[in-house]
Amino acid sequence: MSRVWLLLLLCLAIPACAGNSNVNKANLEKIKPGMTLSDVETVLGKGDSEGGLDLSEGSGAAGALGVTTLSATSSRSSSTKWMRWGDDNKFIRIGFQGDKVAKGKIEQKGL
Repeated sequence: MSRVWLLLLLCLAIPACAGNSNVNKANLEKIKPGMTLSDVETVLGKGDSEGGLDLSEGSGAAGALGVTTLSATSSRSSSTKWMRWGDDNKFIRIGFQGDKVAKGKIEQKGL
């Protein structure tokens, strides 16, 4: 039984075991379109880059599906870079256009 308590105490002492405590409803409400990544990281801590584009933004997958209404120039300039804080059960996911939080690109799960 003492091993279980020792393991629990050790896990509580290691931040990775507890997840990102900054991923919560109160901090989500602080994130606004137009904020920089640096501003967001001040609130949420360091995030993980997700890579990839939305299909609607002219990704290679959209081209394979025959979506040809966007020019190559406009798709590059409007590409969204996604960042994520948290894990699969509880996260905040934010899309950035340029270096700013894009309007309508703030998502969450489990908060």
